[in-house]
Order: sequence, then C-alpha cells, then structure tokens
Amino acid sequence: MNQIVRIVTGDADTLHDGGKELIDKLQAAGHADAVFTSIPGGGHVFDHGSKTEADWEKRNKVYGVLIDAIARGQA
Repeated sequence: MNQIVRIVTGDADTLHDGGKELIDKLQAAGHADAVFTSIPGGGHVFDHGSKTEADWEKRNKVYGVLIDAIARGQA
C-alpha cells in the first residue's frame, strides 16, 4: 500500500500552520507523496455550510483531491 499523506486546511484554521509544518518536515525527510493544500479564506470545517458557487467549487475540488489520494493508496 502506498503511503500517501494529504493535509487540507483553510488558511484561517488554527491547524493551518501546524499542518504545513508537518508536510514540510515529511518532504524534507524524503516522503515522496506528502501534499499540503491551503484553502484561501477557509476556516475549520470550511467545507460545511457552503453557500456560494465559489464555496461549492472549492469544496468539490478538495474532495476530488482527497478521493484521488484514497484511490491511489488502495491501488
């Protein structure tokens, strides 16, 4: 099984900086598939309560990235 790490946080989330630091450390240690995604203007659970078309597009893009990572991890 592939070791895939994805961290997605809104840039207004208190977990944002720690998530970015973790991915940076994994990458520096040679982890081949560690990716951090920052959502501009997003807070914690940014994907809940999407109201505008732009919010839905952000949410769906992130969900797609995560679904692809899960599928690759199970391959």
